[in-house]
Amino acid sequence: MHNTAVAEYVAGGCREPRKLLSTLEALKQRLEDARSVDEFGEGENLRDADTDPSLTVYNMAVLLYQLKQYARCRTLLEDMFSNIEPIDEFLAFKLCFLLLDVYLLYKQAERAADVLSYLEKSFAQLSSVQNGVDGGEAVTPSGGEPWPNKKSTRRAPTEITPEEVRSTLNLYKAKLALMSRASSKREIK
Repeated sequence: MHNTAVAEYVAGGCREPRKLLSTLEALKQRLEDARSVDEFGEGENLRDADTDPSLTVYNMAVLLYQLKQYARCRTLLEDMFSNIEPIDEFLAFKLCFLLLDVYLLYKQAERAADVLSYLEKSFAQLSSVQNGVDGGEAVTPSGGEPWPNKKSTRRAPTEITPEEVRSTLNLYKAKLALMSRASSKREIK
């Protein structure tokens, strides 16, 4: 349903973001209902269904950001950020970057610094895993694909590189330094 709704939105020239938003909100509610039914053992067992609403919620936040409904966007993103551990690494990075944009719009330097700190820590951990080479292949925490995990059941493969993430982190550091009127010469370099 999620993919169909997004495909129809794109095929329609991205002209009806509110329609897509309402479809995603309905899908999110359905996923949450399915999770609660599964947790309490009522109804069908949904072991095979993907009941993680994180991608749906992220897309809702992107639409809200584009519609300039920053307060609702921030609420969704903060809720996801408070429980970020089970979220796919790629989606977690995208979520954090969008949350940084919202915090910078609201001029909330302290909160932005917390998110940036989390991103730097996560990037350092993932980069150290990528640099750990064993027999010519990248070592990963799960023994799976090299960082970032380019294969997920919930998203298409990506071409993001650690260098792109590093440069984006530096850009946000510079933005944060400029907002807080600190010396940003190093970050701008």
